[in-house]
Amino acid sequence: MIIPTYSPENNPIGYNSTITANATMDISAARDGLLMVITMEKAVKREGYEAAIAEWEALLDLLPDYKYDADGALREWAMNEYTENNNHRHLSHLYVAWPAYETQNNKALATAAKIALDNRDKYNTKDATAGHGWMHKALVSARLKQGEGVLSSLLPMMTDAGYYPSLMTDHDTNRRNHCYCTDTSFGVVASINEALLFSNTGEIELLPALPSDWQAGSIDGLMARTQVEVKHLSWNLLTGTTKATLFSRVDVNTIHLSASVPWTRVIVNGKEAQVHEGEMGKFIVLTLSEGIDVTAEFV
Repeated sequence: MIIPTYSPENNPIGYNSTITANATMDISAARDGLLMVITMEKAVKREGYEAAIAEWEALLDLLPDYKYDADGALREWAMNEYTENNNHRHLSHLYVAWPAYETQNNKALATAAKIALDNRDKYNTKDATAGHGWMHKALVSARLKQGEGVLSSLLPMMTDAGYYPSLMTDHDTNRRNHCYCTDTSFGVVASINEALLFSNTGEIELLPALPSDWQAGSIDGLMARTQVEVKHLSWNLLTGTTKATLFSRVDVNTIHLSASVPWTRVIVNGKEAQVHEGEMGKFIVLTLSEGIDVTAEFV
């Protein structure tokens, strides 16, 4: 057990305190932190690192398992004694999707997270004005590859009273407190970036959560999490092409590159690339040299 834990500002139904046990957010954050330490130990290879990794992995094995509700949703608290409370704006239990990466290669967990997100949409009736709630939902939707969810999460702050004439943003959709707050002004940019580009060490996915309305477009200068700058990304669903120009900041940088829009082949600097098939779908493998542009066109 992890005790005490905290799932921000929310508490189980019938339980009066926000101080709880086994909050899913804290389990996921602990997993995320331990996995980062293990990765660093393997990279640095300091003296005695094998024994250190064994200790971290043993601690990882002690963390509680996630729990799932009767409808298959990822529960906010991994405790049979608690009853879920979905009448709340926070999505802290979806840390597994964002900012962590656990749902990327775990289809069952991704499905459970999607059901949990749907439950917030269904049952959150009193707590839907705060900009950070909408931005968090947009970021999670992007990681869960739900483009329509990204769009529907960004629009309330734009169509209501979230923006001032200066383009500074309010804390809420309805200016209930007339409070300047940057959650939306920064969150919109982050959400759009995540919808157009997913990346992690050694992998880049183009257009992971493209809203259906965004039939064509382009963006320049997205930095991926694998020491690669996507200098240019453009797409046109009407012609069936998606193009990305990649620029590596390190040498011998091998990445798996994929796209979430339909495609059958990829042209890399004028030559057709070999397509690989993995558990999560099709991809190509690129080994980038430092400072040299590589353009990949998905057709």
